[in-house]
Amino acid sequence: MNPKEAYEYALKNGPDENTRKIACEDPEYAYLYGVEIDKSFHEDIDNTLFNTEYEEKYIEFLMDQSKKAYEYALKNGPDEQTRNIVCRYIYYAYEYAKNIDKGPRADTRKAACKRSYLAYWYALDVDKCPREDTREAVCKELYLAYSYAKNVDKGPNRDTRKAACEDSYYAYVYAKDIDKGPKKETRKAACQNPYYAYLYAIEIDKCSKEDTREAVCKSPEYAYFYAKNVDKGPRKNTREAACQDSYYAYEYAKSIDRCPREDTREAACKSPYIAYLYAKDVDMCSRNDTRRIACKSAEYAYYYAKYIDQGPRESTRQAACKNPEHAYKYALNIDKCARKDTREAVYEDLYFVYLYALDIDKGPEDVMRKYICKDPKYAYKYALHINKKARGDTRKAVCKNPEYAYYYARDVDKDYHKDTYKAILDTKYEKRYNKFLNSKMKEEII
Repeated sequence: MNPKEAYEYALKNGPDENTRKIACEDPEYAYLYGVEIDKSFHEDIDNTLFNTEYEEKYIEFLMDQSKKAYEYALKNGPDEQTRNIVCRYIYYAYEYAKNIDKGPRADTRKAACKRSYLAYWYALDVDKCPREDTREAVCKELYLAYSYAKNVDKGPNRDTRKAACEDSYYAYVYAKDIDKGPKKETRKAACQNPYYAYLYAIEIDKCSKEDTREAVCKSPEYAYFYAKNVDKGPRKNTREAACQDSYYAYEYAKSIDRCPREDTREAACKSPYIAYLYAKDVDMCSRNDTRRIACKSAEYAYYYAKYIDQGPRESTRQAACKNPEHAYKYALNIDKCARKDTREAVYEDLYFVYLYALDIDKGPEDVMRKYICKDPKYAYKYALHINKKARGDTRKAVCKNPEYAYYYARDVDKDYHKDTYKAILDTKYEKRYNKFLNSKMKEEII
């Protein structure tokens, strides 16, 4: 017999365990069996429809049937018929007990216990005391088991603790808020997650233990924090764990070992930034190995030269020259003079070409001017601040843009020029250009 045949047989002959079991092999026929044959909640149907397209439709059917009976009773008072209906469809069994019966009954409690959250609210608001049946129902959901222990039992219970221990977080908060102290079961569960193992050690055990330490050592971050805040000192296993991450290897060396070691330095040297920090804060001196790693980054090669070597070296300069900004900074702050290699490195970015000419060359240079003339803005600035006079090449460059052609005429030529005038014709700068010329003529007349 297949699901369809089982459904059709039950439609004629009524529900039974065998046909329901077969129908539950297919969510579609399980749903039809539930709403057309059982016409009430059944756990097997509910489990089959979980996380399927029929789950919501099944819940809507049950709630609709239950709601009608509940609303009728709300107006007309309690009676067996409406109570039986809400208990069959479960969803308003808790509301019926609370607002209509205004007290507990075995039938409404039994119906509410088919859903963990309804069982919890029934115990809290209707029974107003713990019971084995409501506790058993809520223990199917971790957060409800914890809430039951906190708000209904108002203390620990073996069953709620066992349920909470299915998850590291709830094991930790159960120990903290319910047991208010450590237990083997909650610690073991918390240790499934390095973060909660750390919190368990610091807030519940309030001391170090082998099992929490072993658990945190699965995470470089929490191995470091455990060593710092729980052990309050170095250990081989926490150090080895921290060394799986460059940053925490550095922090371990800095804050826990408080001295350099080969293993922490080797771990730190997986990152140019951390290698630089290690040299600066732990070694407090330059070394070939930390410098070599720092030189994989133009930025940290520059910082290494500035703050650790405190002077130029071929290796750091070469690394800094991979980036125009840091080539410029290297020349300005470390070499403190112009060099061919740092100058060539800035050619990729006209902003730093301009700054190099302004701050390091401190005067015009033919090759730099050639690069600058690729951009009207920097050609104008170069002419104004570095050449400090007009030239054909810088003027030609600015004339590609009417804005800078106007500025060039006003600030560099300080006079009319046919090239700059031609560049601003029929643009918004033409009026300003003419105003500038008229003003100049008036000054000359005066």
